[in-house]
Formats: sequence, structure tokens, C-alpha cells
Amino acid sequence: DLQLSQHYIVFLFLILVLWSMSMLEESVSLIHWWRVLLGSPAPGVEVYRSRAQKESCVEMSQIKIGYRMLNVLLNLGPRTGISAMILYSGTRYLIQSHTYEALIMNSLALAFLISIDEMIFAAFVPIRRKSWISSAGHLEAAPHSAI
Repeated sequence: DLQLSQHYIVFLFLILVLWSMSMLEESVSLIHWWRVLLGSPAPGVEVYRSRAQKESCVEMSQIKIGYRMLNVLLNLGPRTGISAMILYSGTRYLIQSHTYEALIMNSLALAFLISIDEMIFAAFVPIRRKSWISSAGHLEAAPHSAI
């Protein structure tokens, strides 16, 4: 049975807002990486500085142009395209739901889809690597007018 009442439309709108907000986090992350890869390093940075001999003290502050291009071609470009396709397809998928039950189940399926990478990371990455990654600093880029 098709439910297109005013209450359903409002509920659909709220679900779409939540879906857009959940995808906004990924978009902000992508914009940050585009700034890092296309911009110049922030003032006063050094390349691969280590304060000690331990692996956890290595700081990376600049990326060579070859690695930037490789990262754009094999990581950031596809990740941006996949993110855009998931946003578009997920929105269409939610709009095509015609009952409350289908809308809730479809939104749960999409939430699972965008969080599966974090679940895999939590399940399969060793604890030492998790702590190393969580303690890593952010790469910063100098302000860029285009991004």
C-alpha cells in the first residue's frame, strides 16, 4: 500500500536530512584530503621527521608530487566518485520507499553500507596499528583559494 500522506512526506524528508548529514562527514574528509594533496604544505613543516627511533614518533608533513598523483588516481579520485554515487543512489533508494517499514529498513541498510569500513577496521586491524593510526597527527595544507 502506497503511503504518501503528509506525515510520511515529513518523515521521508527527515530521513533524507539524516542521510545527507551522515554523508557530510565523508564529504568533509574528502575536502580535507583534496586540500592536502593539491595544496602546498603549511609553513614551517619538514619531511619525515622523527623524534625517536620508535615508529610511533614519525611525522609526515609533505608528500612528493608522484605520491600525490598516485594517491589521487588510486585512492582519492575513486573514493570521491564512490561517495558521490552512494549519496545519489542512496537518496534515490530512500525516495523509492513507499512505506514506513521500507523506509526505515532502507535507511538502516544505507547506514550499514557507509559504516562497514569502520567495522572491518575495528575487527581486523591489530591493536598496535590502531593506536598508531589514532595517535597520528593531521597533515595540514596552506590555505588555497580554490578549495
